[in-house]
Amino acid sequence: MSSTQPEIVVGIDFGMTFTGVAYWRRHMPQPKAIQRWPGRPHETNRKVPSVLHYPAVDGNPIWGFPCQYAEHKEEWFKRYLDFQYLERLRAEAPTAGLPTVAEVKKWYRDYMRALFNYISRFLQEQMGVWTMLHVEFVFSLPTTFGSQEITTNLRELLLEAGFGRGFHTLEFGLTEPQASAVDAAKDSSKTFESGDVLLVCDAGGGTTDVALLEQTSPQGARPELRELVNVPGIDVGSTNIDLAFEKLVENRLQASGLNLAENTSWSMMHSPDFQMWKCSFGESSTQDTPKFLVPVPLLNEAVSNRQAGIERGKMAFTHADFESIFDPQIFEIITLLRKQLDFMVQSNPRKYVRYLILSGGLGSSPYLMTRLRAEFVHSSHMAAPSLEILVSDEPQLAVCRGLVIDRMQRITTMRNVLTGRICPASYGVLCDMPYDKNNRQHVGQNVYKHPIFGVLYVRNQVKWMIKKGQSIDVDNHIAHKFTRKVCSLKDGDADDNRKKIWKDSIVVSHQEAHRLPTSLNHSDCHVLCDITSDLSTLSLSDFTLVKEQKSWYKVGSREKYRIAEHQIKVVIGSTDIKFELWYKGEQFARTNSIRVDWQEGAAISTPNVNRRLDSNILGGVRKRSAINAGRNRQSVGNGFRHNTSPAGVRSPRLFTRDRSTLG
Repeated sequence: MSSTQPEIVVGIDFGMTFTGVAYWRRHMPQPKAIQRWPGRPHETNRKVPSVLHYPAVDGNPIWGFPCQYAEHKEEWFKRYLDFQYLERLRAEAPTAGLPTVAEVKKWYRDYMRALFNYISRFLQEQMGVWTMLHVEFVFSLPTTFGSQEITTNLRELLLEAGFGRGFHTLEFGLTEPQASAVDAAKDSSKTFESGDVLLVCDAGGGTTDVALLEQTSPQGARPELRELVNVPGIDVGSTNIDLAFEKLVENRLQASGLNLAENTSWSMMHSPDFQMWKCSFGESSTQDTPKFLVPVPLLNEAVSNRQAGIERGKMAFTHADFESIFDPQIFEIITLLRKQLDFMVQSNPRKYVRYLILSGGLGSSPYLMTRLRAEFVHSSHMAAPSLEILVSDEPQLAVCRGLVIDRMQRITTMRNVLTGRICPASYGVLCDMPYDKNNRQHVGQNVYKHPIFGVLYVRNQVKWMIKKGQSIDVDNHIAHKFTRKVCSLKDGDADDNRKKIWKDSIVVSHQEAHRLPTSLNHSDCHVLCDITSDLSTLSLSDFTLVKEQKSWYKVGSREKYRIAEHQIKVVIGSTDIKFELWYKGEQFARTNSIRVDWQEGAAISTPNVNRRLDSNILGGVRKRSAINAGRNRQSVGNGFRHNTSPAGVRSPRLFTRDRSTLG
């Protein structure tokens, strides 16, 4: 086993509402999950809340369970990690009170620093000091994130937070549904057979991501999967249901005439009572419950109000009320799944989807399961005539476990679980190509004679290395070979290091493979990044000596040159792209040997047309921004600072214990 392989792998699933962490050390049979968290030391909690609170006293951030019910807390900020998307939202809704990029960066950095410090303490208590060990931290990303700029920005923030320092490394691994599929393939109670097609739906707090994969390994062998299509996710999750509930409560309170605190609907949305009913809605045990009761904070238990549906201090909700907040989100999930089944009919008419696997907090919803059974089991689709719906054994931990399992299998067997992916876009290199007089695309282009080969070349052409929709073997990276003149012998073998450094441009196109442009002069051909290859640490004798090509018009001996024949290998991951410099059959990994300068806004996958921000989300952000602004003005007027402690203003009996599982 290679000494460069990590001793410890830590998989981190940073979710909209909760964060899960799994880990594995060599010789452990299975990964384990961290289930003891600050603020809940004597409880088992699969995940920790993705929230922050900055106390007014010292401003040092509190994170996770201790601030889960703080009024002034930063939550749900994962949706803003696409900074271009955030800026577009701010431009479209300038009065909504959306956070700035600087604020989101601060929240993410502070949360991740606290998370890293806790993981570090927890695992070193279990395993001993790991400072000198190779520890690999692997993060997942949703399929809604398609820009290399996102992973570049997140990598910087994670490094600042403490991940990936020293002997430790930081990686972006599988997408969330891919990781869930790996977890199911490895540890599901169901045994998959070669050729089984799996449709995986990871529905969490803020996004729903889908993957369509095929089992390629025989039954009983180590599991291997290949992706059949690249599917963009949608901005649908349990937080959409939360905000729809908050809006429902707000509308009732406005009609009631009751004089209640401005944050009443927000407090009821976060209450354990609503979260409990939300998570259990659809279970057989709730069928005989005519009304779901949620206490109204600070309201006397003797108070009833027909307009607000309040009975003895509690607001009552019918099954129809809950269906009204669930159904819009479930409709979008069903639409997304149906599109993938339609795709199977068109692209793989002889294959059938055998299993629909659900993971994530919302993915474990009994009501979602009921609706999916009605749509795809009781009324079957042509691509899934005998579909079986499975829920991950531990749906909340499926992503972080899948991240670790994929790396476990790679380390122990040299084969990933996910062995094949679908390329999300076409990638090529901007280069000069031999001139072809019969190629109409070359007519009128900038042509020159190659100094070594003596033939005509045309500039700024695109050599496509891999095309959109092609299958990517994760063990065989695509590469482009470059032949560069270093010097001629008549220069007296002048060893000029500047002549051993070259810059090349990688381009991307989102056109379908049969419509790809041939040059940069096209509206859908963009520079993704510039790559600088530096072989200046090599001496001239390390480069190949060649003779000039013979020409009929040139008299005398042929000139001799030193040339560099090197390769740029492109490693296309599930959520990012990396580049490697290879020379004479080996990776050239000396310090600063390759530098990548990304173009701003470069998208590594097809732009996601499904991205949107729910109107309830914008409304909620706008409302809380107004409440906070009003409190700040009141605090200044009264000459004291508003109490922003985690307790806040609410009924002490209302918040007793976290029951949320749909996050």
